[in-house]
Amino acid sequence: MLTEPDGLILKFRAGSQDIEVARKGHAEKVVMQLMEEHLQNGHSLYMDNYYNSFHLAKRLLENRTYCTGTLRKDLKENPKEVYQKTLKKGENISRFQESVHIGKWKDKRPVMYITTEYEDKKVPVANKRGQISEKPEAIAKYNEFMSGVVDKTSCSHFIHVIEKHYVRI
Repeated sequence: MLTEPDGLILKFRAGSQDIEVARKGHAEKVVMQLMEEHLQNGHSLYMDNYYNSFHLAKRLLENRTYCTGTLRKDLKENPKEVYQKTLKKGENISRFQESVHIGKWKDKRPVMYITTEYEDKKVPVANKRGQISEKPEAIAKYNEFMSGVVDKTSCSHFIHVIEKHYVRI
């Protein structure tokens, strides 16, 4: 599903039932088909870990589209020194390869993330009780832009495109 930041559905695709995308690499094919009208415009795309991969991030960047989101740790192209690193609460480790930033940050539990838009810096973020802590900028932006979509949709996997500045997937 491709949505606006407020949850408005722009495009919907069944995915695994579709013969065009039902094989190896189907998640990447779904993203590219949903985004076909939005590529080459400098949009930002936010995706959950079901869709994200190093290869997809590179492909989107080649099409002038940024992406940010969570990442499954078991993908073979993830840097071992990132996903194998044991972190304490608040710690972050990042690596850059071919303009793709892959990182791991620990809050309550470790979170793997990927971005082609944000650098390796922490930003202050207030929680629900107003307490300030620091998170990697990519995580803070992902939480900011995905929260409206997650709250307003009942689907477990989605893609979000935001006009010019930010796009969610």
